Amino acid sequence: MAGRVHRLERSPAPVAGGAESCLDAVLEINVGGRVFVTRRSTLAAVRGSRLAHLFGENSPLFLTASRDQNGRVFLDRDADTFAHVLDYLRRAGQLVGEFSRDALARLREDAQHFG
Repeated sequence: MAGRVHRLERSPAPVAGGAESCLDAVLEINVGGRVFVTRRSTLAAVRGSRLAHLFGENSPLFLTASRDQNGRVFLDRDADTFAHVLDYLRRAGQLVGEFSRDALARLREDAQHFG
């Protein structure tokens, strides 16, 4: 994988010369006990969302977020549902796949939670 994976003890600083902003950083987050690896900019893609407030550039919430024992931001949500939320963000707002009624209800709940 290209780039570095940042453990989230602190917000990644931009690289000298502006080559990489903190939003370009690859990071690990723990959602319901499952580790996801993505770019910070992917999580912050929807302006005004809870994820954008948490992972956005210069976010004070990022520094104070709950952490797991490895320093990753911890979100106490369903990991299987979050995988769909993350896929949605990666696909610029397109939800792909077939979902049961139950899965859609859980996804709708998490979509509302994350904004």
